[in-house]
Amino acid sequence: MQKIVLKYGAIAFAIIFAMWMVTLVTYDGAMDMTVGTIVGFATMFLALSMVYVGIRNHRMNSDDKKISFGTGFAIGCLISIAATIAWIGGWEILQAATGMDFMAQYMDAEISGLAANGATAAEIAAKETELLELAESYKSIPQRLAMTTMEILPIGILVSAIAALIEWKRSK
Repeated sequence: MQKIVLKYGAIAFAIIFAMWMVTLVTYDGAMDMTVGTIVGFATMFLALSMVYVGIRNHRMNSDDKKISFGTGFAIGCLISIAATIAWIGGWEILQAATGMDFMAQYMDAEISGLAANGATAAEIAAKETELLELAESYKSIPQRLAMTTMEILPIGILVSAIAALIEWKRSK
């Protein structure tokens, strides 16, 4: 099990870290939120596909070709943790290396989107207040790390549960 977790955790880590490093090299001072979201979720999907591959590989390499749900879930969660570490580390490196003010760019995109969709001045003001509070909490490193973790880890846990269930059912 350890070999599987290390192998597929390292692959998931490398996929995510590579995306962050490409982003670092190509960052030009502004971030397109739509493109960033698409690239981010595509990277998560690709990296977290290693959860299923790792669980399946463990089952197929076992002598009896069986895996329990618990073992599969544990393998998936450990691979997901490796992906999460890469996600957090890459994001922090990107921000530190570029001096990016993500929250300012995020706030601008959100307010521009509201204005483009015909929001009233009161709605825009309320959203600005909400975003300013979010930006203030984002300055706290533990708070930012928690927010960044919540972008990927819950998805990894869900993928781990689904993949473990599929492979457990196939091994019966």
